[in-house]
Amino acid sequence: MNKIKAIALTAALLAASLNAYAAEPAWDKRIPAGYKITEKASGDLNGDGADDYVLTIKPDGTDSAGFMIFFKDGDGYKLVLENRRCFYTEFGWPTLSIKKGNLYFIEETSGTCNRYAYTHTFRYRNSEFELIGYDALEIDCGSWNENHERVGGSNSKTSINLLTKKKLSTLNGKETWSNITVKDPILLRKIVEWPPDINNLINGGKQ
Repeated sequence: MNKIKAIALTAALLAASLNAYAAEPAWDKRIPAGYKITEKASGDLNGDGADDYVLTIKPDGTDSAGFMIFFKDGDGYKLVLENRRCFYTEFGWPTLSIKKGNLYFIEETSGTCNRYAYTHTFRYRNSEFELIGYDALEIDCGSWNENHERVGGSNSKTSINLLTKKKLSTLNGKETWSNITVKDPILLRKIVEWPPDINNLINGGKQ
């Protein structure tokens, strides 16, 4: 590549970067007064090829937090869903991720040898954010007995696919498949408190 082509390529990349940066709004002007942004994720959620945004927002001086979802709309962004106080920050709040059109709320805690991870997967379907998957990992090391041996430990995994209505449970390496019942789609806009009670909802319970 000659010097002129290299300069032109660098200029094009810089222009694209600046355009992408300029397209993102000043989010602090879009959130409610008294709130601050704690996390931000971007990606295409509605299949139009443009990046959408999800923000975690927290009001000052409280033990709660929430989220806001914006879709790209022309030259700007349109608020399509918000819940300002569904998370309780005493226990932390989920991290956000957008991959292949799915929106993930991920909660993880760990100790010396314990680990707990929970993922709720939503997809934009029929003009709603619908829960399509749930995954849980729970590793408990147990306790020490009088012989200084670990006892009572367990390693469990749960994977629920709400589209196929199948549940895979794994306890200490043993897998068990089962069917689940979902009376109505589990919608993000109807979840008032986090986390949603999955076991209740997949067995016909109400949101």
